[in-house]
Amino acid sequence: MTNEPPIPERPPGAAVDALLVRLRNELHGAISGRIGWLVLAALVLLGWLFLIADRWMEPSANVRLAVEMTLLALGLGWLVAVAAPRLTRLITDREVVTLLHRKHPREADLIATALDVRRHERHHSVLCESTIQDADAAARTLGDVALVSPPASSAVTWFAIAGAVIALLIAVARPDMATSFVQRVALSEATWPRRVELIAEGFSHDKPTGEWTKVVARGEPAEFEVIAKVDGADAPPETLWARGGRRGGRQTLTTLTRVGAPVRDRTIQQRYRRRVERVDSDVALTIRGGDGRLRVRLVAADRPQLTNLTVRLEPPAYLDAPPTSSQATTLRPLPEGGVATINAGASKRLASVQATCRGADNQTPQELTAQLDDDGERVSIATPPLGQSLAVSIVATAADGLVSEPIELPIEVAKDSSPSVILTLDGVGRAVTRDARLPVRVRLEDDHGVADVRLELRRDEATTAVPVEPPTVLPRTVRGEADLLSLRSADPAQRLVLQPGDRVGLVATATDRYDLAERPRSESRSIEIEVVTPAELLARLSDAQRDLRASLEALRTDVERLEYEVDLESRRRAEPEEAVAEEASDLRRWSAERLLDVRKVSDGIADAATRADGLRRQVVNNRLEQPDLIDRLQRRVVQPLRAIEDRHLRAAADAIRSSPDADSLAAALAGVQTAKGELERVLSSLDTQQTYNEVVSMLRGLIREQQRVNEKTARQESDSARSLFD
Repeated sequence: MTNEPPIPERPPGAAVDALLVRLRNELHGAISGRIGWLVLAALVLLGWLFLIADRWMEPSANVRLAVEMTLLALGLGWLVAVAAPRLTRLITDREVVTLLHRKHPREADLIATALDVRRHERHHSVLCESTIQDADAAARTLGDVALVSPPASSAVTWFAIAGAVIALLIAVARPDMATSFVQRVALSEATWPRRVELIAEGFSHDKPTGEWTKVVARGEPAEFEVIAKVDGADAPPETLWARGGRRGGRQTLTTLTRVGAPVRDRTIQQRYRRRVERVDSDVALTIRGGDGRLRVRLVAADRPQLTNLTVRLEPPAYLDAPPTSSQATTLRPLPEGGVATINAGASKRLASVQATCRGADNQTPQELTAQLDDDGERVSIATPPLGQSLAVSIVATAADGLVSEPIELPIEVAKDSSPSVILTLDGVGRAVTRDARLPVRVRLEDDHGVADVRLELRRDEATTAVPVEPPTVLPRTVRGEADLLSLRSADPAQRLVLQPGDRVGLVATATDRYDLAERPRSESRSIEIEVVTPAELLARLSDAQRDLRASLEALRTDVERLEYEVDLESRRRAEPEEAVAEEASDLRRWSAERLLDVRKVSDGIADAATRADGLRRQVVNNRLEQPDLIDRLQRRVVQPLRAIEDRHLRAAADAIRSSPDADSLAAALAGVQTAKGELERVLSSLDTQQTYNEVVSMLRGLIREQQRVNEKTARQESDSARSLFD
């Protein structure tokens, strides 16, 4: 026998009670673990959703605050309504035994019987004691009983762990992104780090909405530029996309036009441009490029206008007259020496007013002092003492940044002014051959007429004058011509011999018929003429043709866009009546927009025709002996371009201006397509001429090189023959 002390007997049912307590504690721990993992999984899920949504949309701090408060309220409500009752709920013995019965039914039955026996009066004590002892024995045989699966084995737990680990890895790899996330959760205005940074030039940031806004003129085209900035190792995006439109209107997806080449420094900056043809209401756009995102808004507002312009005159002392005021629309010539004060009201509050004046003989504008009242609704502008006629230009800037249309207010001074002479070249450029004709236009203005007009060619100290017939009525534009070929063979006093490389100044002069002040001859601005060889002039004309072709290619793009718009509208008009439910205002707006497009293209075509005719006239006036080039420019460029403007585009405009039914749209589409075809033929002709010019230039270069080789060979032979006699 051993001397070990006897083990004290445990009271009946103690093993069952210990088992139930242990299992109850395990159940409470499992419930707490599950709730903890659920909270962690919810935080991970909401964090990732917040990260993705905030990274994609970048809402303002107010929106983020509202979302965070909503989520916080929902989370607290769930904790109070769901989690807290589960954590504080008392688990009964019967519930523990029920869970135990799923895995150990025999032992659970014994324990349940023992619990029932203990709760009720024992009529058969021996049988009850035996039942309790059997239950204790069964309880002692049970080891670690897992009534529920551990929380770590659930999908929610693995999701929470995976999401948290990935978030930690991203935070370690991109600490800047983690910092931005924490700051934005804390309602900071910090932006996300991006590879592409988009900058709206000329816009201001609106913190409540998070948009970049710019005030533009209502009812006018608007244009803005966006700069994409990337690191030196990256490349700017090929395309920027803009989605959005007017409030309540159709949302569109368009691209921004890439402007020029990227500017490379420590970073690479690429400009993009977007033009809105007409802004009648606010236009909201979301611009994306690469991973960059920018929200901009064009805010439509009316331009400021100056109203009720009046001029108050302080007469000079020699007149001994009181001050007078008159409306600007009925202003009469003011006496020399007086001081004029311009007063005007404003249609909206002004921030500043810029006023300049320019005299007839002063090409540099002089700033005038403009004073605003305290309300910014009235302006007063004082001129210096009047010594000559002035043209006062007034531009007002509103408090919202919009600039008014310039107001030109002429102030005429009552005195015998010098003639005004404006000289422009007509059919010739600033580079000519030594045999060229120099046709010019001379614009003459004077109060009482001019006595004589002449053209002067000035080289160094020598001046050659060519008379021009003076006009009898002014203002008038007269034509004149200086023939360099004729001047080369004129009498010695008028002879002018020029060689390639020489430069000569061309000036138009005039004398006043009633020159009371005995002033010198009035002169136009000097135009510097450079004398070049025919080959050099042809090369420059070739460059001008290349520029003309580039302009025509841009016009072709405009014509193609116009063709697309008209064709699209004609297809929409062909749909059933119930499928096309447009208001009359929409149709008028569409017609107005297309008329603007036609007018823009027509103006461009007219300008191109003028430039092409100018090239032709330069060939003629410089006596280049290029009949094929003259004929090609006249028949294949100038005439087709004028036909496009006068016939095809005008017919399209007339059709659009009429009611936009199927017939008128078909006529408009036909006119635009005909104009497009004619423009394609003009471009093809310019391509042929450009190829011809390049071949001719190459042949001229070969001839010049051969001439240099021949001259060098002749000199070497002469030197060799001379050495025989030395």
